[in-house]
Order: sequence, then structure tokens, then C-alpha cells
Amino acid sequence: MIVPTFGETDNLVSKLSRFADEIADSGLSAELILVTDDTSRELKQACDALNPSLSAQLIYPEQSQSQSTAILDGLQAASGEFLLVLADETCLSRELIQALSTPLLEQQADFVMGSPENKSGSPLANWLVRPLTKEKDPWADCFALSRDKLELCEEHLTPSSPHPALELLVKGEFEEVVTVPLDDPSARKPASTVREWFRLGAQLKTLYEFKFKNYAYFLQFAIVGSSGVIVNLLALSLLLDLMIRPLAVATAIWIAMTSNFLLNRHITFSYARHAPLLKQYLAYCGSCLTGNFFNWLTTMVLCGTFAFFAAQPLVAALIGIVVGMGFNFLLCRLLVFGKQKSTSSAPVNEPVENHS
Repeated sequence: MIVPTFGETDNLVSKLSRFADEIADSGLSAELILVTDDTSRELKQACDALNPSLSAQLIYPEQSQSQSTAILDGLQAASGEFLLVLADETCLSRELIQALSTPLLEQQADFVMGSPENKSGSPLANWLVRPLTKEKDPWADCFALSRDKLELCEEHLTPSSPHPALELLVKGEFEEVVTVPLDDPSARKPASTVREWFRLGAQLKTLYEFKFKNYAYFLQFAIVGSSGVIVNLLALSLLLDLMIRPLAVATAIWIAMTSNFLLNRHITFSYARHAPLLKQYLAYCGSCLTGNFFNWLTTMVLCGTFAFFAAQPLVAALIGIVVGMGFNFLLCRLLVFGKQKSTSSAPVNEPVENHS
């Protein structure tokens, strides 16, 4: 049973006995895992004083982390067959523990989440997440899952994701998902501030890339390419008054290409944004030239081979643009922005022994 809590030392110490009573009343044999930034002696002593039938473990993250990161740290440190997450400690009750664990124990589900009866989530957020999961309310703060399912997707999880339940639902191989009603009027919304929307957008980006892979990257690549057209036209309209036309056209193309490179480096292929800038930029320019060559070649071949395209050169040019963009995307995906593996730091775990 994972309970992340930060910055409330006195309250946490006073709540431990209630946690133990609620777990004992549920009739389950459980391990309590507290992910906390509190390293005080009082907390350790309070854990030692718990009922001997309840083992406890304190986890101290090496760096300041969010609640979502704390949840994933707790899941990885847990040793039980079934894992319960109670992100909001005010929800820790015998009734909720039983509601979350019963479907797992009776093999009716391999993922259970608590959902507030009066849903107040953002319609936009629910719409954006619809292609990722069939669950209508994947924003649960309280959920439970089986360990074997966690192990199947553990290496793909992103610790900084603001919604761990959504992260697990998309990246896990869950066959049966059950939702239990949660009487919690204070349940959080998917996003309510600009910062939360930004974090949700970043998580949705990674989840779309995980589920749809190259389709998601290509869509982002195409959107960035479309924005380059606008940049090109705006730059050209400004430069025509400052320099001769051939130089203005060439400069506008270079500005648009550079804009596309920066957007692709920091958004589309953000995993590669720490690679050497100049080397990556030169390789990107090379990929653009290659894509333009295949664009030109396709257009010329179609117009020279088929009478229809000879009479409709704009259609041939459109096909050439698609072919050129396809070659450009492949070169960018495989060579220019080759994916790099990242490492993550592990939390410091400290088991707390119970004394009779």
C-alpha cells in the first residue's frame, strides 16, 4: 500500500496509527510504504510503534520529486502481489481499501481505480485522452493493480508524468479494468491551471508516441512543416523590402528551415534535444536537401511519364511534396534525431522494522 506524502511531518506522524487501524480493519495483510521527504527521528519511531502485524517501509527520494514520481517509486519498491496506491491520504479508509482490492483478490480485474461519483473533469482533457484508452475517467488518484502487470510495463513508465493511472492504463497490458465509486468531492481535475495543462500536454505527447509510434512522430513533423510555410511567407514579406528578390527568397527559405529544425529538435524529437547542436543542424540541412531532391525527382518523373500529370503539374507537385517529406522524415527519425536512451535515479529505500 503506497502513500506518498511531503511537507507534513507532524500531521503524518499523528496519522500513522489511524493508517494502521484502517488497514487492520480491512482484513488484509499489507505492507505500508510511505514515500516522504521527512527524515526525522520522530517518523521512524512512529513507524516502529505500529502494530507488529503491519510492516512499514520509508522511501526517501534522492531529489525533490512530484507526487506522481513518488507513486512510481513506491510501486517499484513494493514487494506484494497486489499494489494499492492511495495518493490522497484523506481517502485512506477500510471501505476504499476493500473496494480497490476485492476485484483483484477475486480475479475479476487486473486494474482497479477509484472514480468520484460526481465527475468534474475537463471535457477537453477527456476528449484528448479518448484515443489512448477506452476508460472514461482515467485520472484516478487511488488505484490498484497486480504486480505481474506492473513488471510488464515498468521500463516504459515516465516518472514525471502528472497522472500515473493514465500512464499505466496506456502502457500496461491490462485486460480487465474496473472502476469503483469514490465519494470524494475534492478529487482533482485533470488540469485547471496553465502549468497543469502544459504538464498534461507533455504527458499526452509521450503517450501518443508510445501507442502510435511513428504515426505520432510523423503527424508532429507534418505540423511543424506546415508552420514552416507560414514562417517562410512572413519572412519573405519582410525581406522583399530589404534586399533583392533572389536573396530574399533564399533567406526566407533558410529562416523557415531553421525554424523547423528548432521545433523538431525541441518538440517532435525532444528526446534528442541534448545532442550537439551544430552537428545536428548540418545533418538536418542535408536531410532537407535530400527530401527536396526526391520532391523534384518525383514531380519531374510524373510529369514526363503520365499525360494526366503533364496536364496537371500542380497535382504532380503535391505528390512530390508528400514523397519528399516522407524521405525527410525518415532521415530525421533515423539519422538526424536518432533516439538516445536515458537513465533515471533510483530512490533510497529504508525498511522499518516493527518491534513487539
